[in-house]
Amino acid sequence: DLLVAVLDRGADPAAEIARRGWAAVTDPDQLGEWIDAVLDRAGEQVAAYREGKRGLVGWFVAQVVAASGGRAEPQTVARLLEERLKQSG
Repeated sequence: DLLVAVLDRGADPAAEIARRGWAAVTDPDQLGEWIDAVLDRAGEQVAAYREGKRGLVGWFVAQVVAASGGRAEPQTVARLLEERLKQSG
């Protein structure tokens, strides 16, 4: 769809991505909402993480990305998740 818009209509790629809502979300406030929602319903995984299963970060990231409809930027999510899990643990 993006290529058609750019090549056929001469659309600006960045503007077209933004218009369609395809841009990766890196805003900490928005990501924080998704992170909180995931952590609230993943009590067992949070406890396991705090007991030393650090590999669960990837699972948490996947859950946040899914909650965002694929728009959350995974590296930023991972950083924010680790900060949040350390703060409340």
